[in-house]
Amino acid sequence: MQVPYYSSFLRQHQHFLMYDPEPWLLDQLISDGYKVRVQKVLEHGPLYSVTVK
Repeated sequence: MQVPYYSSFLRQHQHFLMYDPEPWLLDQLISDGYKVRVQKVLEHGPLYSVTVK
């Protein structure tokens, strides 16, 4: 996800999945109050579930 689209994407989605995000994105989501958890561990990395708290 490119930084300019971050805020508009989050306003439109209450729940989404992410595969192999950049570390800054996980940190930002958590600091913004989103619940981030590992949904499933895949061969090439974890699939994260992100939900608005």
